[in-house]
Amino acid sequence: MHRYLDLHRIIWEKIADVKEKTKVRGKDIVEFSGKIDDYSKTVNLVDSRIKQMDTYLHTREKIAKTDPDFKEFLGMMEYRYETLGDTLTYIQDLWEMTANYVKSAKSLFSDLHQEITQKSVENLTVVTSIGVGASLIELFTATTMPEFTLFGAIYFVTLGLIGFTANKIIKMIGARRKYELADEDYLKIG
Repeated sequence: MHRYLDLHRIIWEKIADVKEKTKVRGKDIVEFSGKIDDYSKTVNLVDSRIKQMDTYLHTREKIAKTDPDFKEFLGMMEYRYETLGDTLTYIQDLWEMTANYVKSAKSLFSDLHQEITQKSVENLTVVTSIGVGASLIELFTATTMPEFTLFGAIYFVTLGLIGFTANKIIKMIGARRKYELADEDYLKIG
């Protein structure tokens, strides 16, 4: 149980380090989300192990109380089982709190990731609309029917490259932009 207590502290401090930042770069959000997913898996695994300990503890206590060989040691052992049971309850409560903390961090980064995606979609919509608008204006103002020419193919490829470059620039700006971490679930001390 001592190892689980240490692991709780490590996970809590690593998440607190990230959550207490006021701003985080867009490119770091995916990395932080991945780490928090790993912490979540660890918390679920440890929680399962702790639940197994509860069953094991009660089984051992029942055996100790019914085994005649342990009668003379029962007074001392009952205290140990009671203390161990209290410690186990404390660890279970602590890991439940840790699981909630990890969930709040996951939610925070999920919301940020959605915000970034939404802004990217809005930016790409503007760029696409401009390109479509320019193409429609040229099509409707042309006096002759367009023909397939080398210039037309080059023009088409150029438009594609401009769209591709605009997309890359928008992604780069999003990755470098700093986003605010607004986590008001707890009071920050310090």
